[in-house]
Amino acid sequence: VDFTSTATNGGPATSWNWTFYGAVTTTSTLENPTGIQYNTPGTYSVFLEASDGSYTDTLTKVAYINVLDSTSATYADFIGNPTNLLAGNSVDFTNLSSGVIDSVLWIFDGGTPATSTLMDPTGIIYGAIGDYDVTLIVYSSLGNDTAFKPAYIHVIDPSQMDTVHTDFIATTARLIVQGNTVSFEDLSSGYPVSWDWTFQGGLPATSTDQNPQDILYATPGIYDVTLSASNSFGGDAVTKTNYIVVTSQQWPDPNGYCDTISNVQTNEIPLTFRHLTTNGAWGYFPGHNSLNITAYADRFVNYTFSGIRAIIVPVVKASANSQGAKVRFAVWDEDSLGNIVNTPVGYQDFSIASFTPYMFTAIEFDNPIPVHEKFYVGFQIYYTSPQDTFVVYMGPDRGIGGENTLYCKKGGWKTASDALGDSIATSLGIKIVGCLVGNEIMDLNEIVTIYPNPVKDIVMVDFNDLYAGDAAVEIFSMLGKKINAKMVRNVNKIFIDMSRENSGIYFLKISMNGNTITKKISLIK
Repeated sequence: VDFTSTATNGGPATSWNWTFYGAVTTTSTLENPTGIQYNTPGTYSVFLEASDGSYTDTLTKVAYINVLDSTSATYADFIGNPTNLLAGNSVDFTNLSSGVIDSVLWIFDGGTPATSTLMDPTGIIYGAIGDYDVTLIVYSSLGNDTAFKPAYIHVIDPSQMDTVHTDFIATTARLIVQGNTVSFEDLSSGYPVSWDWTFQGGLPATSTDQNPQDILYATPGIYDVTLSASNSFGGDAVTKTNYIVVTSQQWPDPNGYCDTISNVQTNEIPLTFRHLTTNGAWGYFPGHNSLNITAYADRFVNYTFSGIRAIIVPVVKASANSQGAKVRFAVWDEDSLGNIVNTPVGYQDFSIASFTPYMFTAIEFDNPIPVHEKFYVGFQIYYTSPQDTFVVYMGPDRGIGGENTLYCKKGGWKTASDALGDSIATSLGIKIVGCLVGNEIMDLNEIVTIYPNPVKDIVMVDFNDLYAGDAAVEIFSMLGKKINAKMVRNVNKIFIDMSRENSGIYFLKISMNGNTITKKISLIK
């Protein structure tokens, strides 16, 4: 804060003694002290004693400085119910903005009325088929903020409906204390127009909103959530088991609610491995072998965990015959087609010499690796000369028609059967330690960086520690037209070529794991 003395007694004051309660620098003798820093939220008084040499006066301005914490900063956000609808129907909007809010302005492209200053406007009618933007401007004494969602409202032509594939996400934390609420967002494809939610343990227990908000969980427990969505082509349903974790008090472990799971069932013992010897083969499965398999990964479907903290590995053999011999333990994502991606979401390297054969070894990641419901956990090995040996147990063969969760990388990813050339169906013997943290919902505004901005040709979207392959990026002009610009991805960055577009303002719609933000860029030629 900068301060200015207005003390006078027919002539200017010649000395000043300031006291800044609650500030880092609490006193000053300058006439107009500047840069007085306040680090602690609260309401503080300011005192000034001024003199012209013959007369002195004092003034205290009580509760003059109001210092707010970071949660008071204005952040605009909203949700609509529904966002898919037939022409002539209406949408209700809920303001999800946080921080200090003085007033708001809504702008409904294609809606009636076209604007609103209500906090939560309802009954906005959309009469014509098309995709429409929605803008919310939040005005605040701390600065304004705008949430712009391009093509957010879909007024559907019935002939454009498609087969529904149901999906959803919680837009608030899923590890909560009893008495708190959870909100949900429909992510279904195919343009469903009706929704039927069931919230085990929740109040209300059901909803027909597309995006239900503030479902109350009053009793500790671990609860499922089910969504059935449909249109004229039919419907689809998904149940996310153990999706909401409700505790009686704040969860004491800073790592979150954690548990250990495995794809090997308790009755599938003993664990096993294969020693390859036929037709001149050498080595072991799963491990180093003459097939040159470079990675093994087990597929998990788990709706509870938001991150993998550790892997418990049953090691059969571990022999380091080369300098710096290592094994890389990794987590991979699954793409929209149900295939394992090539680049790990996260990994950690360990020396082969650090393992003891015939022992379970806990591999703990420096930071939990984020996962989203369907993912793969395993290890990568390297072929050296002389050859290292690292082998892990797997479950027994479940036979023809049995469930297989084990995949191997030999060039591309293959099933265990394809890699070995037989009909094996099994799982890696690993266990994973998964955790659900209370603040799992990412603030992409804090994570994602865009530069340079303004941009002349190539703009980079930097996801920092997050895997860019999980993100969807769309580009829109000021008029809402979608731009098809070339994009190149590496592990945590996306490079967008804007060289063919005209100068002007563009919006990047960035979506990741159910979270969506919009960033504005200026293109200058």
